[in-house]
Amino acid sequence: MIDVKTAVKVAADYLSSLVSAYNTRLEEVELTEDGDYWLITLSYDTKPSPLPFELRSYKQLRLNRQTGDVLAMKIRTLQQ
Repeated sequence: MIDVKTAVKVAADYLSSLVSAYNTRLEEVELTEDGDYWLITLSYDTKPSPLPFELRSYKQLRLNRQTGDVLAMKIRTLQQ
């Protein structure tokens, strides 16, 4: 069984292996009600920007709590 720190590291490594992510940040961590999965939300800049504000993308990764395997990565949209 993996703890939350390990889950966040696995999720960040997985994300960076698939996309060019700069300035990655941890946004949310949630354990599902059944306790079987970690839901890790990360945000990142898609490229270094000369703009005075950040354009960030958000991804939610679902990890199996027993094995640490990443089972899904979804676009996470923020509620207004």
